[in-house]
Amino acid sequence: MSFFKASARAGLLTLFSFFWISSAYAKIKNDSLVAGIFIDKIHAIDYKEGYFSATFRIWVISRSEPYDLQNFLNIKNARNTILSDYRKNEKFSFERRDIRVLSEIKVYTEISQNFNVQDYPFDKEKLIVEVELTKGDAYNQKLILDNLKEIIKPQSLPNDWKIKSQEVAKSNREQLGTAGFSGSGGALHNGIKASISVDRGTVWMFIKLFSALIISFLIAAISIFIPNHKYEPKFSLILGGLFGVIGNKYITDGLLPEVSELHLSDKLHLTTILYLLVITIITVVRACKPDDYESPIKKDFLLFTYCVFSYCLICLYFVFA
Repeated sequence: MSFFKASARAGLLTLFSFFWISSAYAKIKNDSLVAGIFIDKIHAIDYKEGYFSATFRIWVISRSEPYDLQNFLNIKNARNTILSDYRKNEKFSFERRDIRVLSEIKVYTEISQNFNVQDYPFDKEKLIVEVELTKGDAYNQKLILDNLKEIIKPQSLPNDWKIKSQEVAKSNREQLGTAGFSGSGGALHNGIKASISVDRGTVWMFIKLFSALIISFLIAAISIFIPNHKYEPKFSLILGGLFGVIGNKYITDGLLPEVSELHLSDKLHLTTILYLLVITIITVVRACKPDDYESPIKKDFLLFTYCVFSYCLICLYFVFA
């Protein structure tokens, strides 16, 4: 008799466990979200202000009720955000009882980011768009990424930027080590993180920015060919080259943020100024005793070639180092 009682208890326990597990699985299944992101356009990358502006779409597929993207969406490091084209739609899967609700919204925003300007204009950047779904808890609500082959088209970037790689991943503590905490309760929320690696990789931007710098140096270096006793035109050329360097430095500084380290633009301008200083010293020494340092055109040409060659060599080193 006791054997039958024990068997009955074991059977009831097994049946209860089965229903409990099935109920828990159904709850997790019902609470799961499918979310995705697609970036329509990167409008601008502003080094000076430290942000990039973008338009993108977020969609969430949920069960039983639409996800309110207007009130439960947080964009990391965003400002001047505009939400538009909010839509919600019901979709049916192959099971008639399995109703899924699609919510979609269009977002324009400006995202603050620290850019690496050390190698400007040969710089490489990683643009990050990170959104947080603040409704529900990440521990109890499963997030499934709606992966696309592309989250941004190549023509969606500004100017000469090119896409090197793109990826989208979950943005929670278990996946990436970045937790999204709400202002109340400190709950961990699900999120999506889109990363786009871009670079400029073009020499035309370099030529456009620094051609005036190189020409200014050459103008100053040409003063070597002027006879020593005509020191006024020699100093005039050097001074004109110096003004050209200062003007070019002012233009490039207007495009870049102020940083403590020397970036490529600083190195090129400092190198040019040091070379102008060396040419000035040579000119002053020659002007003091013009007859003693008067040299034939061949020696002036060798000095000019040495200055230009060494200057170009140092500049190329800074560019490709």
